[in-house]
Amino acid sequence: MLALSCALRLARFNAMIDVDDQPRKAAGFNTGVPAPAGAGLALLPLYAWFITGLDIFRDWRLVGPWVAISALLMISSLPTLGWKRLRVPPAWRIFAILLAGIFAAMLMVAPWHALLALTLGYLALLPIGLVTYNRIKRRLGGVQSPASPPPAE
Repeated sequence: MLALSCALRLARFNAMIDVDDQPRKAAGFNTGVPAPAGAGLALLPLYAWFITGLDIFRDWRLVGPWVAISALLMISSLPTLGWKRLRVPPAWRIFAILLAGIFAAMLMVAPWHALLALTLGYLALLPIGLVTYNRIKRRLGGVQSPASPPPAE
């Protein structure tokens, strides 16, 4: 199911590559969860199982729906934060480099903990991306694209 979602996501990307009117892309957002992040989300129960050893994280009744949700997030139209919107203020750059170094060291020392933290952090960013996109859309005054239908009266 995850591979099919990756293929559908790629097909949507290829179909939209020449379309000029892409408000999410213009605002620096992705449409749906990117494929690498979707794979990381799908592996979340595996990370939790490696860390805790609890059999619940390898039970098909949890893993199956979780992988399905991850696949649906990949093909959804949910606006997610993109790298293009990431701007580190000059005063915070040394802190960001330090944080990246600590994360790289954590990947070497405790990879499952680092991957679990990264995946949970990404999950926490999903609603933040949705709220941020809606705020930007409201600030622009709900500008409609020529392809969108007029509002119902």
